[in-house]
This record gives sequence, C-alpha cells and structure tokens, in this order.
Amino acid sequence: MPKTTFTYTNGFSLVELIVSIAILSVLVSMGAPSFKEFIKQNEVYVGSEELHRALFYTRSQALKWKQTVYLCLLNDDERTCDESSSSINFNQGWLIFVDCNNDGSFNGVLASCDLDGDSVADQSELLHIRQAFTSSIDILPTQKTLRRMSYNMIGRARSGSFCIENSSSKKTKIIIASTGRIRTEQVESCR
Repeated sequence: MPKTTFTYTNGFSLVELIVSIAILSVLVSMGAPSFKEFIKQNEVYVGSEELHRALFYTRSQALKWKQTVYLCLLNDDERTCDESSSSINFNQGWLIFVDCNNDGSFNGVLASCDLDGDSVADQSELLHIRQAFTSSIDILPTQKTLRRMSYNMIGRARSGSFCIENSSSKKTKIIIASTGRIRTEQVESCR
C-alpha cells in the first residue's frame, strides 16, 4: 500500500474568509453613524478655530500697524467686502484689511497709507483672504446686521459674537468683548 503524504498550506479557507468579511462588515456598519457625527463635529471645530485665529490675527495687525483693521464678509467676487446680500453667513469666507483711508470699507483698490511709520506710503491694505468653506457649516453672527468686525489701533473692538454650527449636536460660540478679548465656548443652541 502506498504511503499518503499530506501537505499543509498556510492561509484561509473560503469559509473562514467569508465569515471574517461578514463580521467585519457588521462592525463597520455599527461604527459608520458615529464616524459621520465625528466628522460633522470636527467641521464645527475647524470652522471655529479658523475664525478664532482670523479674529486674533485682525487684532494683532491693528496693534502692529496702529490702524483700524477689519474682518469682513467676503463678496462673491472674492476680492471685496459683501455689503448687500440678504444672507450673512461667514462660511462664504472673509477678508482682512487695514482701513488706511478710514472709510470702513474695502473695495478692492489698494489705498496708500504709512503702515510702518517710515513716512513712505505703503501699498498693503489687503492682509488676508479666506475662501469659502467646503464643509456644510454655518458661521453666523448673533447680531443679524454684523457684516464686519473691526479692531482699532489699541486692540479694542465692538463687542459681538459668532455661532458656528451644522447638523451635528456640537455648536461653538465665539464671543468678542469690547476690550478685544476673544473667547470660545460650547453651547447647546445658537439662538
């Protein structure tokens, strides 16, 4: 009688592979809803951090240049401040500019002013442009008419606040005191 030898192979059988994939798909389907909520909450966090940094930058530039510096709602042309649209949502972006001629507006034309005190006119009114957000967050001022935030030469501001929200349960409020101090807090409702 011939001797039979068995050869062992390393790997998975088809049944083991199918069972493993079935278990993995059940685990993924259980984790997907909470992962979507995590992504939405992260969008709120990123939006609030970006606006907080922009406000801080606006204040620091006002102190640096000893001029009034504005953060305003970005227009559709992405080069000027939005002064007229019915929707006031800073998720469409903002721009930060030095108000050299003290008219409170930026119309896309650089004004001349002496920003660094060397008695030479500088052509650097526009400081920063933030394009529109690609996520589904809303960045809404709590005062319905607030289209711009300004800091004067000593870092003071008109008090105001912004609420950052989307369909997640997490909402963030950024509060600007008249002294220019910026603070962030988690809130249940933006209303």
